[in-house]
Amino acid sequence: MNSQINTGIFSIKRKFFIVFFLCSSWSFIAIANEEFTSKQSNKFHLWLVANQTYESCIVITENKHLHYKFNSTQPLEFDIHYHENDKVHYSAPIKTYKFSKNVFTPTITRSYCMMWTNKNKKAVLLIHEHKIQSPSNKESEHNSNSTPESGR
Repeated sequence: MNSQINTGIFSIKRKFFIVFFLCSSWSFIAIANEEFTSKQSNKFHLWLVANQTYESCIVITENKHLHYKFNSTQPLEFDIHYHENDKVHYSAPIKTYKFSKNVFTPTITRSYCMMWTNKNKKAVLLIHEHKIQSPSNKESEHNSNSTPESGR
């Protein structure tokens, strides 16, 4: 009987360690993938564990357009905002999306942040791509194809 108790405790400790390791690994992968790939092609993919938020900030001038698109395995909260005087100002309101393809045109030059939050109970894969273009590049300018996801 004593060996059954020890085996059960060992099993619980081992399961906890595996879950902790996976969660820690996903956070590391999220940071590592973005840092490595965004400098090369403005693309990244990462795992967001439950209740994790990821923010990617970029300076955009008022005469440029931010073309962005992303897919995720489950709906994520998404917004575009900027920080000023210790406050967050939303340029695009928080909405829930599984897919979005859109163009953001700032009214002033500053650092804008795209932010995703996983409110799901499981990890979600996020695949993102963006580019900054001048208004003279007419490729899908002001094209709004965002599809909000309702419910979870």
